[in-house]
Amino acid sequence: MAAKKAKGPGPIETVNEHIEKGEYSRVYLFTGPEDYLLSQFREKMIAALTDGDDMNMVRLGKKSVDVKTIIEEASTLPFFADKRVVVVTDSDLFKSAQDELAEFMGNIPDSAVLIFSEKNVDRKFKLYKAVAKYGTVLDFETPDADSLVKWIAKLFGDAGLKTDKTAAGRIVEAAGQDMTAISNEVEKLISYCKEKGAVTLDDVNNLCVNDAEDKVFDMVDAISNHDTDKVLRLYSDLLALKEAPVKILALINLHYMRLATIKSMQKDGAERGEIAKLAKVPPFVLGKYTSQTRNYEYKELLEILDQCQETGRILRSVNTNKDRALELFILRLCES
Repeated sequence: MAAKKAKGPGPIETVNEHIEKGEYSRVYLFTGPEDYLLSQFREKMIAALTDGDDMNMVRLGKKSVDVKTIIEEASTLPFFADKRVVVVTDSDLFKSAQDELAEFMGNIPDSAVLIFSEKNVDRKFKLYKAVAKYGTVLDFETPDADSLVKWIAKLFGDAGLKTDKTAAGRIVEAAGQDMTAISNEVEKLISYCKEKGAVTLDDVNNLCVNDAEDKVFDMVDAISNHDTDKVLRLYSDLLALKEAPVKILALINLHYMRLATIKSMQKDGAERGEIAKLAKVPPFVLGKYTSQTRNYEYKELLEILDQCQETGRILRSVNTNKDRALELFILRLCES
């Protein structure tokens, strides 16, 4: 079976369909920014192809891979099995043309399934085009916030726990749109809430909330209101949480970067969903960020980001009192 990348079904549906039918492409490329889904469905396909038979499966990593080895392994006949499975991970081969390997894509024997799992892919080169022509490209994107909320509810449901959209949404807000981080938080909550049969907003706030990021959010609120006492109290709280000044600055920089992105897109008349996606914030907390942008002109936000970069250079200096240097920067923001 030589299937091109499907325009209709997404990568999850495609993997499930190929497994259900038992009809596989000779070559697959698993790629995209969503590592959690990519690894889950790559391993699901490998398990279906091998049925636990490691004798006819080989994994090649970044340090052990070269074109000749890939071709030799894929050309080796399976031992008392229908398929030999060759898995190549993070090879960086898709960042260049790779003429020899690209030509092999059209000559992979029926007895082999070649699976590439690559973060770095350049679609203009021959190798990518050859895989797309002779096999299946599976591009895993991070689901939107609403889909993540539904996924979280399903995970809890599968574990016999009830929850609601508010609690599930708070997990997304706390963990970010990172499915691995979300999965870890859900496992923690399942263990914590198993006896009572439900996960509430209080449970999420007690176990999952990113204290540092939340305090930076409140700090920016206090900065825009010129509330020096609150700013210093929040900064003290962050230090008490053992957060390094460099990390605190990184969170401040990220926050103002989001505000600048939102401000710019608002000027361009972008829709709410598009703004949330580019700013990398869940849509249901976008309003909180939007309210903060009203306190700044776009030019001011860019100036603050420049100041963050300069403060970062100061913090990286060997002889700097980092706590004090960051405190002075925060006070300057508060007074401006």
